[in-house]
Amino acid sequence: MKQFKYLAIMLSAVLALWSCSDDDNDPTADVAGVSSISLSSDTIQVTSTGGTATVTVTSESDWRLAGVSDWVHPSVTEGKSGAEVTFTIDESPANEARTALFKFFCGSSVAPLLVESNPNYVLSFDGENVIEATNVGGDVIVRLNTNIADLSVECDEDWLSLAKITKFGDERIVLLDVSENATFLPRSSSVKISSPLVEQIVEVMVEQAPTEKFEVTNDLMQDNQIVCGLNAQDLQFKIVTNLDFEAQVDAEIAWIGAPVVSEPQVGDDGLSTYTVTFRVEESSVFRTGNIIFTDQNEDTYQISVIQKDPNMVLFDIPDSNFATFLSGKGWIAKAGTQYYVTDEGKNATELNHDDWRNGIRNLTGIENFPNLTRIKIAADNTRSGMTTVDLSGLHKVESFSVQYGYRITSFNFGDNPIKDFVFSTSSSSYTYARTMIYIGEHLESLDAGMGDRYSSDMEVLDVSGCPSLKYLKATTCGVKFKTIILKEGQVIDNIEKGDGVTIEYK
Repeated sequence: MKQFKYLAIMLSAVLALWSCSDDDNDPTADVAGVSSISLSSDTIQVTSTGGTATVTVTSESDWRLAGVSDWVHPSVTEGKSGAEVTFTIDESPANEARTALFKFFCGSSVAPLLVESNPNYVLSFDGENVIEATNVGGDVIVRLNTNIADLSVECDEDWLSLAKITKFGDERIVLLDVSENATFLPRSSSVKISSPLVEQIVEVMVEQAPTEKFEVTNDLMQDNQIVCGLNAQDLQFKIVTNLDFEAQVDAEIAWIGAPVVSEPQVGDDGLSTYTVTFRVEESSVFRTGNIIFTDQNEDTYQISVIQKDPNMVLFDIPDSNFATFLSGKGWIAKAGTQYYVTDEGKNATELNHDDWRNGIRNLTGIENFPNLTRIKIAADNTRSGMTTVDLSGLHKVESFSVQYGYRITSFNFGDNPIKDFVFSTSSSSYTYARTMIYIGEHLESLDAGMGDRYSSDMEVLDVSGCPSLKYLKATTCGVKFKTIILKEGQVIDNIEKGDGVTIEYK
């Protein structure tokens, strides 16, 4: 009995080793023990009259076919990758629907094949015969009522192609890929969907919109603004577009006449060119109005028309806080997207802005107030706040001070008669600037020190742009302060600085 048990155990071990060895030496087995297999089609469909159909097999190793049917006859039942199998389907004597299932095996992988004979195949379409696509392209969908697996889809134009066909319930979803239409002309393509199993053909039309263009030009126009003289004149606009449009003037404006639109010059590229003319009456005073074009999409293009004396200067004020302050004082007035100085602004001598909640970020535009002699401002000290003070466009300023100027890195006083300047009392007690630059033709005395020198980031002080400087106090510029920069040959009579601070020339 013990000897029998021993022999049984040995036999089991040998069988196990032989089984493993056979698997290892199997040339058709892949690393994971599974060989892939696929078919050119997983469904064969014929009418009740029967017929033939061919399937191509792709596999990693030899394959075999399994399945029994008395009305479906495969040409072969085994083969290699790339082989074709022809199935002959007998006529259905009872004229009824029937199916047969076959399976292709490769290793442990299986590829099923359904063979169907049906006297009642259908193909219909209940949607709109015209499908619209945008100019950017993308996907369009055709939903079909059909029980046919393989459909033929033909597109007339190469910008339209079949992406894929999927089954969804009792429907087949035909997904078409539409390329971008970069032209200014609309285009269309017929799509025909058919099958040899039915006589019906579904035909739809895909219509793609063109790229839209609406361009307005005028020789005098800059940034949607036209500045013209006080004399009577015609303003002509060239419109190039493939859209319908309307032109009009602000309802309350009577000095610009109604538009006169020419007949279009139609180009082969889908664009039409129009000339639109407005009559502007003569004036003795400054005035503004708006001309408005509106296209078929209700997009508007507004153009400001400014009629003024040629000697009147228009300018930009990029800082909205500064513009609001000046407008509130009555020193400026709006002219389209720009401003002009009023008589009150021209005669102003003192600018006193102390609204720290609406601090000034940019002094651009201050050069248009030529009679200013004293300036005091509160700066915006946020990260996007004021970094530069430039008064070089003025020539009469005697006194300047700024509050909350922690981020200012340069002061340019130009040729203004500013002789004395003290940073810590007029600006702030410290600075974030690592390099501070002063420029002033008449600056004689400069106290660049900080009230809070431990919070100051300043390392370099550049006064090379101050040729008249006689006294420089730099003893409290901060613990990081290291260098004073002068211009080659520049002499300052009295410089107060720490022992570790060096002087460099440029």
